[in-house]
Amino acid sequence: MNTERCNCSGLARNVAVTIMSACVAAGIYVTATPGPDVPKERLSEPAWAARHEKLLKAPDRAQAKLVIVGDSIVQLLEWDQAVWDSCFGAYHPLDLGITGDTTANVLWRVDNGELDGLSPAVVAVIVGTNNTRKSNIARWSTSETSSAIVDVVQAIHRKLPSAHIIVASILPTGQWGWKERKDAKINNLVAIGLGSGQYDYAIWIDLTRRFRQKDGKLDASLYLDQPGQVHLSERGDIVLAQALLEGMGRYLPSDSGHSQLRHSCFKADG
Repeated sequence: MNTERCNCSGLARNVAVTIMSACVAAGIYVTATPGPDVPKERLSEPAWAARHEKLLKAPDRAQAKLVIVGDSIVQLLEWDQAVWDSCFGAYHPLDLGITGDTTANVLWRVDNGELDGLSPAVVAVIVGTNNTRKSNIARWSTSETSSAIVDVVQAIHRKLPSAHIIVASILPTGQWGWKERKDAKINNLVAIGLGSGQYDYAIWIDLTRRFRQKDGKLDASLYLDQPGQVHLSERGDIVLAQALLEGMGRYLPSDSGHSQLRHSCFKADG
């Protein structure tokens, strides 16, 4: 008989033994929650499965010189067509964002075809905020999520070894102080990890200051949903795009076309 352990390690020993015995007697076997670094699909969700399939068959995929991977912040960026075209159009950008994705979901997508056949100059990664939403906050520690973000970077590098990778910090939100604190710790750990010298193909960029006012409060004009800011307004998309273009400039400093595109994006900010 299978006798996997119940995940009861936080209880006193005698209580844990009692619960474990009850689990076995009832035929209930509880395994540890998979970490955020374990690839996980969401194919049972029709919208997610359809989006994944669409990304695999996106027209002109092979022409993309800029690929942006992540969650709903990425997916919605493409929907803002004016910003998408003016800021990224010259790079034939490919948006690989899916709403609700965690690092585990992005890892699965990287392993299952979404980067196959591509040869971009730059891949931007925006992921992590869903790792610290309410449904996941108790499951995954800050160190687990920060390590998983670095795992995403390594997985992309294995698929696209010639691409430069830009990793954006988790954006500040108006949701719950505990999420803000946890996100800040994750950002710090990722910055330290990617700055260790082991990842010369990747850079980390801090978005926090761009989305806060001088007094430290969030700039509400950059967010779409009020209150509880998570998703970006058109102005917020422009600020994000500008940050990514500046990061790309570290890799393409002498590219006059890149300079013109940055100027075009800045003009869009009016």
